[in-house]
Amino acid sequence: MSCTVPSGRPPLAPDTAWISVLGERVDLTGEPPAIQSWAEQLQAGDPARHHLWERVATRNDFHDPRAALEAAIAALAAVGALRADDPAAGDARLAAELMHPGSAPEGVLAAAGALSMPVPWRSLLARWGRADGPAGSILVGKVSAPFDGVKVAVTAIDSRPEFFSISVEVVPGLRTGLPYRALDDLRHITWWAVDDQGNYSLAEQGSWSPGASRAQGSLGFWPGLDPRAAWVDLMPTITSARAVIRVPLPWATASPPSSG
Repeated sequence: MSCTVPSGRPPLAPDTAWISVLGERVDLTGEPPAIQSWAEQLQAGDPARHHLWERVATRNDFHDPRAALEAAIAALAAVGALRADDPAAGDARLAAELMHPGSAPEGVLAAAGALSMPVPWRSLLARWGRADGPAGSILVGKVSAPFDGVKVAVTAIDSRPEFFSISVEVVPGLRTGLPYRALDDLRHITWWAVDDQGNYSLAEQGSWSPGASRAQGSLGFWPGLDPRAAWVDLMPTITSARAVIRVPLPWATASPPSSG
C-alpha cells in the first residue's frame, strides 16, 4: 500500500508567519524547544535491596509477579543477604500489591503512606490509577548520551489519560523485562520517567524485538503524565548509570529549565 504526501504550489515564502489549514491557523515562526540528553552515574547501594526493587519494577511477567517477588525475598534471605522481615521487603510487597491488585487487604492504600519507601515509589504509588493525563503525541527523535556503554534512541511519545508510551531502540540489546526462557548474562534496563512536578512513572514492556546487539519496541508508562507538567525526563537506568532525555511538553505553558 502506497501513501502520497500532498504538496502545495507555489511554495511558502521564507518569512511566512502562519498558514490556514482547513480553517485552523498554524503558526510557523516558533522554534520547537530543544530536547536535551545527558548521563548520570549512580551511587552504589545495597545490591540485595537493589535487586528487590528491580524485581518489583519488572512489570511484564507471565507469572504472578507477587509470587516471583516472594521467591526473590526467600532466596536473598537464604543466603543471608536480606532478612525476611526486613522493612524493605515489607515495602516491596506492598508496592507489588498496589501495582498488581487482586488480593490487597482492607486499608492497604492508607498504609502505603506510612511506610518509608524509596523516593520514586512514594510518588509512583500516590498517583497510581490516575486517568487525567493529556492526550497528544510528540515527535522526539533523540539519541541519548551514552551511559556505561549503552545508548537508547526515543522516536516519539504518545500520551493518553491513563498512561503514555514511547517508541525506543536500545544498543546493545539489553533486557527490559524477564527473559522468557533461560536466564542469560544480558544486563537489565529499567525505564523510569519524572516530570518537573516531581511525579514518577514506571514503564512496562509492550511489543518488543529483542537482540544481543540491538533491541527495539514500545514501552508503556504508568501513571500517565501530569497535565501541569512542562517537561518529562525519560530515564533508562542500569545498575551503575542512567541516561536522561528531557522532553518539553507542548501542552504546558512553562518553559523547561536547562540541565545545568
